[in-house]
Amino acid sequence: MPTRKRKNEPRCPGIWRVPSAPAMVESTTTMCLTPGEPAVTPRTAARRQEDLMSIALVRNPGDGENFRYYKSVIEQVVSNAETGGAVTVMRLTVRPEDAPPLHSHSREDESFVVLSGRVRYWVGSPSLAECDVHEAEPGAYIFVPRFTPHTFQTITPAADVLVINNPGAIEGYFHAIGPADARSDAEHTDILGHYGTVFLDNPPPS
Repeated sequence: MPTRKRKNEPRCPGIWRVPSAPAMVESTTTMCLTPGEPAVTPRTAARRQEDLMSIALVRNPGDGENFRYYKSVIEQVVSNAETGGAVTVMRLTVRPEDAPPLHSHSREDESFVVLSGRVRYWVGSPSLAECDVHEAEPGAYIFVPRFTPHTFQTITPAADVLVINNPGAIEGYFHAIGPADARSDAEHTDILGHYGTVFLDNPPPS
C-alpha cells in the first residue's frame, strides 16, 4: 500500500533517487527532491522535469540578445537557462583572424552549421599539423564529440556560423571574456579550465 505522510511528520531529510519514467507513471508513493522541500509524487517530479524541456522557441536572425566576445559580436540565439541546461546556441560572424587555438571540450559536444562563407575545420589530433582537415560550405553541419581536438577558420573573408553546445554551460565562458581589440586566449586559460576545456596547440595561421 502507498505510504501517506502524517500531518506532523518532519519534512524530507535528504535526496531520494527519482525512479525511471515508467515507474513514475504507475507509482503514487510520495518522495523527496531536496532537503526541506515538501514531498511530491513521482508524477509531479516528472512533470517538473518535462516543463524544463518543453519550451518551444522560434528565433529568427536578430531575435537573440547580442554580446561582445573579443572583437566579435555574438548573438545568443538560445541560452543555457532557456533550455534547462540542455543546449546553448550562438550565431557569429567569423574572420580568418578569429580562429581559436586547437582545443577540446570535456563536458559538452559541439556542433556547427555554416550559414554563409566557407570554413575549414581541423579535427582529431592534439597537433594541428596532424589533424584531419575538412572544408565546409554553406549548409554544412559539423559534429565534434567531447574530448575531440578541433579548431576552425574561415577561408572566405567572413563566414556566418551557428555554434551549438550540448549541454550548454560553456556559454558562460564566452560571456565572461567580454570585448577586447584582439584575441588573447592564453590569458584566459583559468576561466576556460573552469568549463573543462583545454588548449592543445596554436590556432591556424591567418
